[in-house]
Amino acid sequence: MDPLIRQAQVARRLGVSDATIKRWRLAGNFPPGYLLTPKTIVWRLSDVLSWLEERREIPEATGGDQADSGNGSK
Repeated sequence: MDPLIRQAQVARRLGVSDATIKRWRLAGNFPPGYLLTPKTIVWRLSDVLSWLEERREIPEATGGDQADSGNGSK
């Protein structure tokens, strides 16, 4: 069975605050979770990892050389 993780665990894994996860969730920018109790939301680990993978930046899709722009070198 896929592990279930709570909001604090999700936030730690993503390197953001609990408030950020809540904001993303309420804005519809995060996968829906499951209510264990009226105040406890959990996510399947695979759902969070899939969501994260969908947001992977691919340099070719963003112009490729953006990392070099604006760094002050000549």
